[in-house]
Amino acid sequence: MSRCYVWFILYLLCIGILAFVFGVVFFFSWVTVITQKSGASFYVQKFYVPALNSTAGGNYTADNTTSISFVFNIRNTLNNIGIYYDDLNVTFSYGSDKSLEIGSYKLDGFHQHANENTYSGDSVAVKGVPWNTIAQNGSKVDFRVALATKVRYHQMFFKGKKRQVRIRAVVQVNDTTGLKIKKKSIRLTSGATETGRSTGASVAFSLLIILLFPI
Repeated sequence: MSRCYVWFILYLLCIGILAFVFGVVFFFSWVTVITQKSGASFYVQKFYVPALNSTAGGNYTADNTTSISFVFNIRNTLNNIGIYYDDLNVTFSYGSDKSLEIGSYKLDGFHQHANENTYSGDSVAVKGVPWNTIAQNGSKVDFRVALATKVRYHQMFFKGKKRQVRIRAVVQVNDTTGLKIKKKSIRLTSGATETGRSTGASVAFSLLIILLFPI
């Protein structure tokens, strides 16, 4: 057997091994993306209601129109997977439920890289809260923040299907300062179809074993 022939066989073997490795990597990436269910987290970092700031004398009109200032923190907790967000539609309500909707806000859709935090702050006009009936004695006032959007996970060249997200949180505000009582960020939870981590790696491994060693 000539030396050239041996090198040619080794060359083909190396090409085959590389093709197999790249195939496995692409396969795992594809399965991980299409089975990914969670990874996007939404938080209310800051929340301020000027109408409840007794030091500033309150700030609302005769028809109870005022504004709420806020900062959202949107986190991608995944190591190697990016996220595409559709427009984020936020609804603000007075009270711990949604019986009195007082305002809404839309954040344009965007792309987020792996392990990235995105901050979005703004103010929204709200109307309908009976500010003059709130005691302003240092007690708590409940506001409900609800968010609806769709997310799509991607890795390398692969994109998963869009997944519906519907989440909410109750933000308690001090009725004399207008500031969020809880110092830490408040996570929006519940009501989302994203429940639990993806089992993409285990699914991919199982499928790979079946393909390589069919019964």
